[in-house]
Amino acid sequence: MHIAPRHLVLLVRIADHGSLTHAAQSLNLTQSALSQSLKQIEETIGAKLVERNRQGAKLTEIGERIVRYGRVIDQMVARTREDIQDWEAGKLGRLAIGVTPLPARIVPMAIGTFLKERPKLAVTLFEDSLPSLIAGIEKGNIDVAVGYIGMAQPPDGLEAHRLYDDHLCIMAGRDHPLAQKDKITHADLEGANWLEHYIGTAIQSQTRTILALNGFTQIKTQIELGSATSLMSILASNHYIALMPKALLELSDMSEGLIALDYPLEGTRWPMGYIYRPEHVMPNLIWDFAEMLRDNFSDRQKADASS
Repeated sequence: MHIAPRHLVLLVRIADHGSLTHAAQSLNLTQSALSQSLKQIEETIGAKLVERNRQGAKLTEIGERIVRYGRVIDQMVARTREDIQDWEAGKLGRLAIGVTPLPARIVPMAIGTFLKERPKLAVTLFEDSLPSLIAGIEKGNIDVAVGYIGMAQPPDGLEAHRLYDDHLCIMAGRDHPLAQKDKITHADLEGANWLEHYIGTAIQSQTRTILALNGFTQIKTQIELGSATSLMSILASNHYIALMPKALLELSDMSEGLIALDYPLEGTRWPMGYIYRPEHVMPNLIWDFAEMLRDNFSDRQKADASS
């Protein structure tokens, strides 16, 4: 015995409206087409499901039992429509977000706000270098990558959009001897012990370029790290200095032990942005996420514009 789900939904409409005419209108059917469908299901089951009289239409005893299953189907169809609408509005699905080590101290703080308005959305967060995250987007494992987009240009087929401009500063622990000096010289910094990211990484190459632009070509690097968290921890508790984004001083939970040294640098602008594939199946979700990040950093944009 084959019972089509649409026939069970038909019984739901008849039970709700008490009229074949109104039931047909709710289903966008003619009364003739509805009557034909009702005849088919009654023949399939081998029992009369609807009694018709002058007052309208009423389900029989077996019709009342069967219509319960039709209501389940009707609810599932309604929830499917809602899920599709949520998906189209960027409120349903799974979003795989990649962050580079430095924004990894910032972006997670904003994800909670993003999910409050999207209780049906699941987020997976990856931390890696920007080239690795870009490769993940190309393979389809990552939907959007957030990082300092000035460090790497996305390949063909991907787009990069700026969120805000961060600036690099020379960072040290508050107990560092240079943090106590009224006037820091070039010689002070070149003679200090530095921390850097791994040699050969994009961030290390970029920071070296900025240091060279400012005349620091002979710095002494004692420790190389791949983690922004570890780097900041060592800075806060030891006498080292490093070139780091100012955003980490403003938003990091470790910032109380750190300070930006008062020394002017050129070429320190670092645009923070996101990279994604324009033909992504859920572009609205990515755009909403990017807009949330942009709103989250709006105060910093205003501060940078006024400085």
